[in-house]
Amino acid sequence: MDSHEKARIERTARMEMAKPYLYERGKDFFGGNKEKAENWKRCVDARITDIYQGSDLEMAMFYMDMIRKGAPMEEIKKLWDNEKDSGNAAFITTLIVRDFSDRGQEFAEMMFPERFAYEKAKLKKLAEQKGVSESTSGQ
Repeated sequence: MDSHEKARIERTARMEMAKPYLYERGKDFFGGNKEKAENWKRCVDARITDIYQGSDLEMAMFYMDMIRKGAPMEEIKKLWDNEKDSGNAAFITTLIVRDFSDRGQEFAEMMFPERFAYEKAKLKKLAEQKGVSESTSGQ
């Protein structure tokens, strides 16, 4: 076993031991919301065993802490821009923040504006179509 593989195994073991803490830590971001707690547990379980071994989860918690403490999005964006994450890890981090932070959508739109602007427009169009169909169906 080479040193890289050994380090990966050790990190995975540390993250497995940290699961109870990570489950509890999620409550800082979404309180007692049962549905979010269940989703957070699944997220933690998936993230600590993936290729990034929880580093994307740790980064998401870092940004969610900043958001929770009221840091301006511009300040968060500056820190984000100085990170050297790969595209996939950065996107996963963004999805975690989007799904579990009270300002997560705003964060996502700032970090990946082209992706999330498209998603927002698509959801708006669906909502408008639903509103049109509901208002015409009762006539």
